Amino acid sequence: MSAAPDLYGRGPYTVEDLDLLPEEGKRFELVHGWLISLSPSVRHDECAQVLRELIARSVRSAGAEHLVVRGPWDLMMPGRNIYVPDIAVFSRAALVAAYQEDRRAVDAADVALVVEIVRPGSGSEKTVRQVKRVDYATAGVPSYWIVDLEPEPRVTLLEAVGGGGYSEVSVAVAGTTLHTERPVPISFDPGVLLLTSE
Repeated sequence: MSAAPDLYGRGPYTVEDLDLLPEEGKRFELVHGWLISLSPSVRHDECAQVLRELIARSVRSAGAEHLVVRGPWDLMMPGRNIYVPDIAVFSRAALVAAYQEDRRAVDAADVALVVEIVRPGSGSEKTVRQVKRVDYATAGVPSYWIVDLEPEPRVTLLEAVGGGGYSEVSVAVAGTTLHTERPVPISFDPGVLLLTSE
């Protein structure tokens, strides 16, 4: 029996180390050999739920039965990294193949959209804005959304550009309409991401 890796050790860590972590209700990503603790909150989780349902509704409305919406969901990234976006939209065929082969995670190359919700001051904020922006593009993910909830709901849409990397195609804030055609037509006001007492 292997011992759980020392989280305060020097690293770098592997997927195998990640899988040896005790089940204590805490979730980690493996980012270039380092374990990054995910820091959810009620606000974060509610936003993720609302957005997941909204995207799933748009996928159904578009008749895109070949796509599934999941989250949080483990993705196998290049370099044997494991990222856990809040929402991932990927092909049903990729899900079926990973399920039948009992893989550790779905391959990021099969993903059409990833969504990351930023929690200001969290350990993953820099990773979301900088590292993942490069890595998701390198993995071939065509669309990447970064969602900020403070000081007001804001969704930044990034799309892959030729030669690698992402281009910021739009930013929608509460009171305006986000609209995209990728991976399916989706339109909403980011204000719906905030739970109000009404």
